[in-house]
Amino acid sequence: MKMLKDFAKYLKESRLNDYATYYLASLKEANLPLIKIAIEKGLIEDLDDKNALPATMERQKKALQALEDGSVIANAKNNLKLWEEGKLLPGLTKNDIHPTDLVLGYAVQKKVLFHFLPEYIHDVNEFLHIVQEVEDLYANLQNDNVQMLFKIQKTTEEELKKVEDRFSQMVKNVKDYAIFFIDSAGKIQSWNEGAQHMKGYSKEEIIGRPLSTFYTQPDIEAGIPEYNLKKALEMGRYETQGWRLRKDGSTFWVEALYTALYDEKGKLNGFSKIARDVTDIRNARIQLEDKAKELERSNAELEQFAYIASHDLQEPLRTISSYVQLLAERYKDKLDKDANDFIGFAVDGSNRMRLLINSLLDYSRVNKVKPFEWINLNTVISDMLQAMKDTITESKATIRYANLPKIYGDPVLIGQLFQNLIGNAIKFRDGKKPEIEISSKREDGEYLFSVKDNGIGIKSEYDEKIFVIFQRLNGREKYPGTGIGLSICKKIVERHGGKIWVESEPGKGSTFYFTIKTTLL
Repeated sequence: MKMLKDFAKYLKESRLNDYATYYLASLKEANLPLIKIAIEKGLIEDLDDKNALPATMERQKKALQALEDGSVIANAKNNLKLWEEGKLLPGLTKNDIHPTDLVLGYAVQKKVLFHFLPEYIHDVNEFLHIVQEVEDLYANLQNDNVQMLFKIQKTTEEELKKVEDRFSQMVKNVKDYAIFFIDSAGKIQSWNEGAQHMKGYSKEEIIGRPLSTFYTQPDIEAGIPEYNLKKALEMGRYETQGWRLRKDGSTFWVEALYTALYDEKGKLNGFSKIARDVTDIRNARIQLEDKAKELERSNAELEQFAYIASHDLQEPLRTISSYVQLLAERYKDKLDKDANDFIGFAVDGSNRMRLLINSLLDYSRVNKVKPFEWINLNTVISDMLQAMKDTITESKATIRYANLPKIYGDPVLIGQLFQNLIGNAIKFRDGKKPEIEISSKREDGEYLFSVKDNGIGIKSEYDEKIFVIFQRLNGREKYPGTGIGLSICKKIVERHGGKIWVESEPGKGSTFYFTIKTTLL
């Protein structure tokens, strides 16, 4: 199963420029106070400056490396210590950063990661797994570092008062998160703009009311509000989720973090709560899970079809084929010419039917999801050419390749891909000695492969048609086959996140190009 570290490596190696560009745009949109202060003091480049992108690329490369090697949390703690010592961005005091900067900063990072995730991964279960990894990581980062930041800044009562005043002001203005405080009796004591936006109550309407005000009736009856505060007392902080009520009676799904707050003597002051409306994310997850179940059902039906095709359909076909061949052996030349022709047609038809069924089975198997692995293409092609030795010798074909890369994929399918392309190059040669050249190069986060031949070529109007299942451009008398080989090639390439196309001219050969992602799934 692919993990967050694999995703980070993919972004660092294949999409760094686009990742940094989108991160920079998201940072501008977030309008973080800390960034504005740092720009004003000349400590970092203006976000619109021409040097902003290269600098952002360098910083995000390090950030992605930290995600890849698992050092994110340790690096964040170390940066806060450097901040305390005035060494992280010299010129800013330790009180210039506040918890809201961290909350919003991590929100930007998550937003950018989620933006690129759909292009990287196609498997629904692995998609959800990485989403959960990201959510868990940034929840831990946010909680641990906000607490550490408070400890750093809480050096004197005067400094603490400044920090609390600034934090209160910033919390008030955060719109994406509901942030408020609850006293030890479970009554609401503060209310920010995000809470008002999310729940619909103004500050004047909600202060002093119980936490249960925006819980559903079943949750109130089950004692969920009290339970959440109890768990926060027991654990220090407690994460939960569930349906909540807005003032207008509508419901939304929330993820919430409760933290127990104590004074210096260890007396409970109350609780903080940070909540986020994740209704859209929850609905998307449910839809993805439904799609995953639908895909499982579809795969099961496909496997059932493959079973029927390989057993139930082939059994009567074998019977028909056996009796037709028996007729051909016993009565050929004993009947008139028409009878001989009819027998020949029947034998040919049953053989073609068997070939079609086996080709359909091959086509259906491409969809069977297997774990990917690193593949040495030089070894795969060497083994495949050994298996095709008789065909290559008979046609006197010359096949050249060297220094092909390692790729991430299904070795059986990749072998079949090259075998089909090389087999076609040998088949469609019109009496020439086949000359086939396989090459590759890396560009834009993927490998571009080419398989070039000196065969009969293809008219340009058929460049797309040849990849459609059962489409043939030549008579089967001269070039036997089912017309499904290139359809299988297309499906294999798409399974590996790439695309395939052909450039050709009649009489001058063809070059088939296809791409494979450097890493995928």
